[in-house]
Amino acid sequence: GDEAFYSDEEEKQADLDSIGNVKSTWENYLAISDQVIALQLSGNIEQARTLLDGESLEKYTALLQAIEAMNEFNVTAAEDSARISKEAYQQSTFLTITIQIITLIITVIACFILFKSIRTPIEELSRVSAAIGSGDLRVNAKIFSEDELGKLSHEYNNTINQMKNLIMQIQHTAQQLAASSQQLSASSELSSNTTQSITENAASVSQKANNQITQIGSMKKEVEEVSDEINETAQIATASAESANSAAQKTEE
Repeated sequence: GDEAFYSDEEEKQADLDSIGNVKSTWENYLAISDQVIALQLSGNIEQARTLLDGESLEKYTALLQAIEAMNEFNVTAAEDSARISKEAYQQSTFLTITIQIITLIITVIACFILFKSIRTPIEELSRVSAAIGSGDLRVNAKIFSEDELGKLSHEYNNTINQMKNLIMQIQHTAQQLAASSQQLSASSELSSNTTQSITENAASVSQKANNQITQIGSMKKEVEEVSDEINETAQIATASAESANSAAQKTEE
C-alpha cells in the first residue's frame, strides 16, 4: 500500500497536496488557454494576446512552479526512500550476519554436546571391554541414554551376566566332576583291594585244592593197596574154601 512509499501521514498528505496543486493549476491553465483560443477564433486577437501575455502566462508560470515543487518533493522522497532502503539493507545485512553467527555458535555447541554424548558412552564401553579382557567380570557398563549406544550398553551388561552364569555353571560342574572323580578313585581303590583279596583267596583255595588233590591221590593209592590186599585175601579165602571142599569130599569118600 501507500505505507511502503511514505514514512508518515504528513509526507503522504504533502505529496497529495502537491499533486492536487499541479492538477488545479493545469486545469486553470487549460481554461485560460481555451479562452485564448476562443478569442482568436472570434477575431479578438488583441484580447487574446493580452490574455495570453497576462493571466495565461501567470497560470503557466504557476503550473511550472507546481510541477517543479512536485518534482522537488519527489526527488526528496526518492532520496529518503534510498536512505531508508540503504538503512534497511544495512539492518538486514547486520541481522543476517548476526543470525549466521548465532547459528554457527549453536551448531558448534550442538556438535560439542553430540560429540560428548557419543564419546562418553564409547569410553565407558572401552573401559568395560578392557576389564573383561583382563578377566574382571565384576564391571557393568553405565547407561547414559536410551539411544543406540544405550542399547549397546544394555547388551554389554547382559553378555557379562551370561558369562558370569556360564562360569558359575562351569565351576559347579567342575566341583561335581571332582567329587565324582574322588568317588571313582575310592571305588577303584576298593575294587583293587577287593580284587587283591579275591586273588589271594583264589590262590589259597587253589593251594587247598592242590592239597586235597594230593591227599585224594594218596588215599586212592591206599585204597588200591587195600583193594589189592582184599583181593589177595579173597583169593586166599577162595583157595582155602576150595581146599576145605576138597578135604570134605575126600572125607566123605
